[in-house]
Amino acid sequence: MILHPFPPGLEPTCNGLHAYAQAVGAVARTHAVVHPNWWHLGLTVRPDGLVTVPIPLDSGGTLAVRFDPAAAAVEAVSSGGEEVAIGLDGATPTELAEELIRFVARCGLAGDLDLGRVPPGPVEVDWDVAAAYTATLIDIERTLEQHRVTLGTAAGPLLVWPHGFDLSFEWFGTRMVAGEDGEAPAQLNLGFSPFHGGYFYSNPWPFDEALVDTPLPDGASWHLDGWQGTILPYDQVGGLEDGADRVLAYAAAVHRVARPTLDA
Repeated sequence: MILHPFPPGLEPTCNGLHAYAQAVGAVARTHAVVHPNWWHLGLTVRPDGLVTVPIPLDSGGTLAVRFDPAAAAVEAVSSGGEEVAIGLDGATPTELAEELIRFVARCGLAGDLDLGRVPPGPVEVDWDVAAAYTATLIDIERTLEQHRVTLGTAAGPLLVWPHGFDLSFEWFGTRMVAGEDGEAPAQLNLGFSPFHGGYFYSNPWPFDEALVDTPLPDGASWHLDGWQGTILPYDQVGGLEDGADRVLAYAAAVHRVARPTLDA
């Protein structure tokens, strides 16, 4: 499957989309049932946008928020019939958050949203570029999901994380690692970031420096500057007829070489 090249001018548009995603994510960060792996914070990629987890209401039922960059809109709905549609063209992330605060209050959830991550002021978004990127993101999600389902129940959900606006999931090994807060399972993530030209990443934790001597598929490399893991720049696969196959080969190769260091 071909992965289409990024549209021109993506970086400033993604910065703006990231800001809106943080406003949407504030609803779950404040009101969702907390998952020990923070999965309650992620947004699921659907054909009609990015959607929060169902958020329980005190009176029964749930609500959810959907962010549709292709339509420049956010929609929030509850199982009790409350709904609101918010146009984003010209709206700041803070104004979006204020609309969502009013909506969740109508649904019976008290208190302000945690807006510590929502940047103030206007943002720059080319909505045609946003629509093109959303179509590409859906193809990227489909590609990463192809690999995720081969890993069985040890793999977590594939989500867009509002704090970084990357799409990723974690696979958990059987090795337990001691830390300040107790033991945690060793793990390997696989994800995609739209920033800095776009790149796929797959990073084992803990990181065994001996792994860097292992060759990776064409275009991929070990990354040690700032964070430890592997990277596959999007320009190595975007626009190629076999682009998705190259991503899958990269994901499988990193999992194959890292897994022995992550299992007990």
